[in-house]
Amino acid sequence: MLMQFPLAHHDELLGSILARFVQRQGVQDDKVALNLLFGSRVIVPSALLQGHIEQLLAHAGHIWKIDSETIIQNHTIHPLFTPFVGNAVSKQLHCDLKNTQKNHSVLRSGINASNLKWPTFFKVCPKCVQVQVEKHGYAYWQRLFQIPGVECCPEHGITLLNTSMLLQPHRRHRFVGAEGLNLPHGLLYENAAPLKIKLASTVEELLCVRHDAQPDIYQWSYFYKNIAHKRGFVSGKNIDHRRIAQLVTEIWGQEFLKTYGVSISGANNWLISMFRKHRGPFSFLQHLVCLIAVLGKDFNIGNAINNAAGLNVPKNSKQNHMSSKAEQRSEEYRAEWLSLGAKLITLKEIRLTKEGARLYSWLYRFDNYWLKQNLPTKMKRGKETRIDWKKRDIEIAKKLLAVEKLYFDDLEGSRRSKAWYSNKVNCRSLLDKKLKKLPLCKRFFMKYSESVDEYQTRRLAQVVVSSIQQGNSGYREHELRRKTSLSMERSRPAAERIIKHELEAWQGHKIFAQRFNAASL
Repeated sequence: MLMQFPLAHHDELLGSILARFVQRQGVQDDKVALNLLFGSRVIVPSALLQGHIEQLLAHAGHIWKIDSETIIQNHTIHPLFTPFVGNAVSKQLHCDLKNTQKNHSVLRSGINASNLKWPTFFKVCPKCVQVQVEKHGYAYWQRLFQIPGVECCPEHGITLLNTSMLLQPHRRHRFVGAEGLNLPHGLLYENAAPLKIKLASTVEELLCVRHDAQPDIYQWSYFYKNIAHKRGFVSGKNIDHRRIAQLVTEIWGQEFLKTYGVSISGANNWLISMFRKHRGPFSFLQHLVCLIAVLGKDFNIGNAINNAAGLNVPKNSKQNHMSSKAEQRSEEYRAEWLSLGAKLITLKEIRLTKEGARLYSWLYRFDNYWLKQNLPTKMKRGKETRIDWKKRDIEIAKKLLAVEKLYFDDLEGSRRSKAWYSNKVNCRSLLDKKLKKLPLCKRFFMKYSESVDEYQTRRLAQVVVSSIQQGNSGYREHELRRKTSLSMERSRPAAERIIKHELEAWQGHKIFAQRFNAASL
């Protein structure tokens, strides 16, 4: 049980709080620090999305009177994703950070897979650091300054500075604190542009102001479609993507967009997808870059989120944004699908046919809602359809024995492992997953599966037999190693013993040649 714990400051990252605790305790070993805080030595710290919060509170909750919900809201970057990823993903992210299981939040939030470029080093506002040191005697990491696109402090209006401290340190289990931060004296502060201050203020609002409204991706689709029509970014019935791209580029500049991975160059870029049907969530920076440019002075992130969440999207439109050309084909394809469904029983049978695969592919993409309502009824597996594992075990074991008999006299070929035999009888997946229910097959693999030692020995035998058949007197050691690809580092003890001590006896033995001849007939 911990005897003391540092005071958490406004907008301070949880990792920074934990780093201050480790520094005050004078703990040098990373694993010892993890054990003190979480009761585990295998947890990997995360600068922006520190998980295992329930484990932390189990050790520090008697001193730090706070709940996990408040920590996630005030000391992680989770609020940055909440309005844009949908309610289901947001809840999953919340559970990843809160529970004691493995923390998948960095993967689930899309940070790793996104084109968005996250900072490599911690960033600070020099004036904020000065205030922190004067008031508290130390500095700490503020989460706002570590966000992509935030280049200035909205409070002081000056450009942020990169430190030399990595967000992901080389020591995997280390908490990185700001205790070693040294800023040069006599720094000249660079005033930030109003647009950059506006962006930083908006990100700060996303982090600090709780937005109860959580639009789903279909509501965001309609929201952007409505904006394009209200702002006049249309050409006939279609959205004029070229004009929108020109406006965004004029406002932000190519250099800024490229720096943070939100460039809009190319025929099919994220900005075009933003004003089409959303097939997945977009990052907070993509939303802000687009909305600030398109809405101008009318932009307010809180109003935008509430407006999107308030849209009534037709139920059948959530998966059904069909073009006029697709609507013309819809009736024809629906009729063909129903006709095919009357002949075949299961979805698998339908999709195995060429026509069924074509219809399913088209309806899944362009008429998904209708397709889901008209899928074949799933067959319920009753007692009469249960698998007879004993019978199946015997059938597969017979096939395996037939394969062994067929290849018994063949010295060539790859290693005859469990996977090799499974592929030969076309039961790889079944034998991998259900081997416990197939005792005969399990015994077969125990007896006949070729170990690496046996495989290397067979390779040696095959080369020696080949040399006898060709009338060669034999190979020297280095030639044999080259022929069999068995270097001294790779060869196992059995093969090494043959090469070193038994090679001459092997090369003079006629039985290998006779067996080789019998196998080739």
